[in-house]
Amino acid sequence: MQMNRDLSASCLEVDGAFLYYEMIGDGPLLIPMPGANGTGTLYEPLAAALSSHFAVALYDRRGFGNSLLEPPGEPNEITHLRAQGDDVARLIQHLSPGKPATVFATSGSGAMAIELLQSHPGLVHKMILHEPLLASLLPPSARVDIKRRMIEIILAYGASGNAKIRRALIPFMQGKRDQQRLSRHPHFERLSSQPGDQTELFYQYELSLVIDYDFDVERLSAYRDKLVLMKGVDISPELCSRPLISLSKSLGVPIIMTPGGHNGYITDTEEFCQKLIAAASSDKATWATQPVAGYVSQARDQEGTCKKTTVAILGAGISGISAAQTLSNASMHDFLILEYRDRIGGRAWHENFGKDKYGKPYVVEMGANWVQGLGNPGGPENPIWTLAKEFGLQTTYSNYSNISTYNRDGYRDYSHLLDEYDEAYDVASPAAGRILTENLQDQTAKAGLALAGWKPKSHDMEAQAVDWWKWDFESAFAPLESSFVFGVASSNLTSNQFSDEDNFVTDQRGFNTIIKGMASKFLTEDDPRLLLNTKITNITYGREGVTVYSSDGNCVQAAYAICTFSLGVLQNDVVTFSPELPEWKKTAIQMFTIGTYTKIFLQFNETFWPTDTQYFLYADPTTRGNYPLFQSLSIDGFHPGSNIIFVTVTNELARRVERQSDEQTKKEIVDVLRNMFPDVDVPEPTDILYPRWSTEPWAYGSYSNWPMGTTLEMHENLRANTDRLWFAGEATSQSYFGFLHGAWFEGRDAGRRISGLLKGCKGRNSTVCGPRKRYPVLHGTSPLADYSFVNGWEVSSFYDSNDD
Repeated sequence: MQMNRDLSASCLEVDGAFLYYEMIGDGPLLIPMPGANGTGTLYEPLAAALSSHFAVALYDRRGFGNSLLEPPGEPNEITHLRAQGDDVARLIQHLSPGKPATVFATSGSGAMAIELLQSHPGLVHKMILHEPLLASLLPPSARVDIKRRMIEIILAYGASGNAKIRRALIPFMQGKRDQQRLSRHPHFERLSSQPGDQTELFYQYELSLVIDYDFDVERLSAYRDKLVLMKGVDISPELCSRPLISLSKSLGVPIIMTPGGHNGYITDTEEFCQKLIAAASSDKATWATQPVAGYVSQARDQEGTCKKTTVAILGAGISGISAAQTLSNASMHDFLILEYRDRIGGRAWHENFGKDKYGKPYVVEMGANWVQGLGNPGGPENPIWTLAKEFGLQTTYSNYSNISTYNRDGYRDYSHLLDEYDEAYDVASPAAGRILTENLQDQTAKAGLALAGWKPKSHDMEAQAVDWWKWDFESAFAPLESSFVFGVASSNLTSNQFSDEDNFVTDQRGFNTIIKGMASKFLTEDDPRLLLNTKITNITYGREGVTVYSSDGNCVQAAYAICTFSLGVLQNDVVTFSPELPEWKKTAIQMFTIGTYTKIFLQFNETFWPTDTQYFLYADPTTRGNYPLFQSLSIDGFHPGSNIIFVTVTNELARRVERQSDEQTKKEIVDVLRNMFPDVDVPEPTDILYPRWSTEPWAYGSYSNWPMGTTLEMHENLRANTDRLWFAGEATSQSYFGFLHGAWFEGRDAGRRISGLLKGCKGRNSTVCGPRKRYPVLHGTSPLADYSFVNGWEVSSFYDSNDD
């Protein structure tokens, strides 16, 4: 190390080594533990920023830099993780006798820090773990895969030097933005050019130990009050983020979000230090209850205060806005809306695409695009259609009968199969209703349709294309993956109640115009109750209130909260809950499914397809659902003369397409179009655009589906509140899951119930006030006695056939 800012240097003899260290600053002792670099040089900018608050000890780990092994030995003598922890313990005893120290560890030093805490807890005031590599908390398959790939890299580049190994391993540790920012930082440049770089010792002798490191989380929980968990705001790879989230959930310790990514202590030193100082200075890392605005909410006992409100609404999609409007209509205006993105609208999201003859781009919808059910004479009207008319939303009738059918040889009329499906559905629909009303067991939609006469053969690709068009096009899942009863019921509730007519939104202001219009009735311009660009990281809830933490370090305390996150966000543990959600709630979240529905827009320099047709159905010769449905926008009522067509893909193909490049997708689509129109010289598209729903961290999918085998009670658990934390969104709608109007209804219901609770449920009945129903225990339909040899249960721990 070479640092010249009021520092002193010395050596400490420990068992088997001499530790070199340098001191800077005044105050309580803080020791940053080096990771792969092995030397204190890594933390010099951090130490300088902390020096007015702490006495910082920068040291070289044994075998690295100026810390020599004694007697000199083989490199593997430095690889004992406990020895690394013991070394820091000796440093603390030497530099701060009788007083514990704060220890900061990141990346590869996380395992060493845990050894220190578990072996010498009395020497540690605070243990700050920033994105530690704790692979034992990954799923076993992911852990094995990561280790295998790392070893392959080290073996392949071992003879080429540290620089190549480091470059090859970077994607395991750093996100792209982190890499870019770090590569331009002057301190990183100095580290890279440092003479005598010994990181090969870590790669060759320590990395495997770190990846293989196992520890007892239960044992560590005894020291949870000493633990501080930190994660960078920038996206980090799985190895750096997923174990930390798992540890947070297991220990009930919230994650503090810090600036930057895996190397934020270098790229964002000053801001990072503010977080570190606050965490190290706090006397507690636990949670305390404090009164908030006449109610009781959870509050973190550390520096800084939270915004206080009566209701926190998490998400500004139509469900969140509907909830807020309902509260406002009930004269309850004390709420805050927290939204991940820089706009309201949620999955009603549009983008500019292509250009018209004047060079002006068109607006196309990435997500919600249809108003389903325009109303029956004398019957109820879809609230989305009511809003569309109120705000003058431009739409065009979707004529589903205006469809042409194709296969790999071009146009082929197999429209008779459409009629066959419709005839079967007319039989299946009342059968599904009978199963529901007579409380019979559900079946897959595939089985229900087959019993009604629709049995597409696996090799009949034209029938498979029709099957996709009639079922997947709406649900984003195949009939085999869907509940017969609830799939039919949801579709029928919309079409029979509101009509089976749908309109396609073409408004150049975007579909979310209606959501903005709703919000304009109770939010003013720049309303302080709308908090955009707020990435929620933790929700701490209980019987007395809710506290919501965000990545910028801020928090909101509320008497109640309404979580409108998509099912995909809940399933992917994007946000931690403290305490963990109850088992019945977690089970319900995982039982239901979220589909991926991807529209891929293409613009050409000409409209080479028929201009009198809305839909084009394609039967791929080998793969069901391979770019199966094209819809023209270059026709009257849509965007005539635009030369725009879009193709819809769902589920597995959608997820694959969303993970590949635009160029690859473009090539695959053009190949399909050339099969469909063999007599046309199909040109290359001039533009292509599509969303990545399955990878968007604020969505992780398009909309939910009701899988076979999940009951109404299971869905009620998905919908139910946990203490004062409520849930809303299209996924929680039993009648209209997957639909925009489902999200609208659920937001309204949550708003009504909470406003009723706040008013003491006066004048309200139990159906619109009070907690939602839940089932902590759900029993199956088969008693234990039925699992018998007599019934074909050949091998059983419940029954001994020798007893007969």
